[in-house]
Amino acid sequence: FDKVYTDLIKVNSELERNDYADYLSRINQKAKELATTQKGLIEGAAEFSKSGFNLATSDKLSQKSTILANVGEMSDADAAKAIISGVQAYDIVDGYDDVIDKAGALIDKYNEIGNTASITTAEIAQGVQKVGSVFSDANTSVDQFIALLSAGNRQFQDADNLALGLRTAALRIRGCSAELKAMGEETDNVYTSTAKLAEKIEGLTNINGTGGVKILEDDEETFRSIYDIFLDISKVYKEMSDTDQSALLELIAGKNRASAISATLNNMSEAEEI
Repeated sequence: FDKVYTDLIKVNSELERNDYADYLSRINQKAKELATTQKGLIEGAAEFSKSGFNLATSDKLSQKSTILANVGEMSDADAAKAIISGVQAYDIVDGYDDVIDKAGALIDKYNEIGNTASITTAEIAQGVQKVGSVFSDANTSVDQFIALLSAGNRQFQDADNLALGLRTAALRIRGCSAELKAMGEETDNVYTSTAKLAEKIEGLTNINGTGGVKILEDDEETFRSIYDIFLDISKVYKEMSDTDQSALLELIAGKNRASAISATLNNMSEAEEI
């Protein structure tokens, strides 16, 4: 207790050494309510304090991450990191902008889909942790990302690599070659010109002259959500020739991530249900 409390007061200026007894008393009560350890709650509070949250918020988030650790069979540290990434990636979740409410809403989503889809609660939480901010920037909600990840994983069966594949696709569609390079992803055939990429994708998905899939909204300036782009591609994907499918996958996923994106496109009907 002394060590974890010392770690906490190093990163949170609201506590001092002589606050130890009172703080531990409060933690004892919460530990009983949540059927967890005092040590785990204090470590969680320290983790959230490091991210700039005040003591009251850190304590409440630590309680939330304990719930995620229990339902997701995750370590306390992994659950805390997943919560931090999730609440920071998305400004609003289910209408909530308060971090405590957002954390609760995210945990409910992770647990619900983890219990009903071909993916675990922990895999969803860690997927959002790894790539949620990229999808938020790509105008794609947390619900839409979870749907893509969960549906694709039924066929792909490797949620970690699938999440990275989805991240790569989001960055390639937006022409973010510098970010891809920094992440160690291939940058061959990445179009930094949105107009050229849009034209290429529309051409490849223009089945029977019915018009291809658009990656931009009607204003021609705003990217559509990755979910909406994938959903429209899935409607024509199986009708495309093998060569056009391969060309499209190389454009939006690169050679190394093509199988992950193909798995997702093949199961977009489940993504809609999710």
